[in-house]
Amino acid sequence: MKIWVGEEKEGIHKCLKTLFIKGKAITFKEIEEVINNFEIKQLYFGAGVCSDINEEVIKKCIKQYHSKLIITVEVKLNILSKYIIKPWFKKCKKIIMINDSDFLLFKKLNDDDEIKLQSIYTKQKILYMFQKKKAIITDTNKLKGIKYKGDMVIK
Repeated sequence: MKIWVGEEKEGIHKCLKTLFIKGKAITFKEIEEVINNFEIKQLYFGAGVCSDINEEVIKKCIKQYHSKLIITVEVKLNILSKYIIKPWFKKCKKIIMINDSDFLLFKKLNDDDEIKLQSIYTKQKILYMFQKKKAIITDTNKLKGIKYKGDMVIK
């Protein structure tokens, strides 16, 4: 499965009809065909826990659809530096994925407990904090593999 259509189930764009794109093999033409046949509101590159994206296809999508669709790119934190400086990346909605089994412990926290993301042992220090209750929680019981129940596989 490399391309599928469904409602966004995660984050601030929850409920938007989305074209999910996994991997580099999908062409601009294939994306355009889906957009012409569905009422797509968001293009989501890097779907299915895949940060392997096609920059040239994304650039074409930005040129053609930037004013009409939300263009989202999900990348893993460990490769963010590869894209962060690129002009096309700045035009996209970004989701930075950090996948760690220790996150299961978050379920045991109280809603008012805080989560800290930091890098203080570097030249440029950064520290973010937020309360657990301000996080957008997604029901993963409807997640089947890398897609949610109700998603339609295109390719």
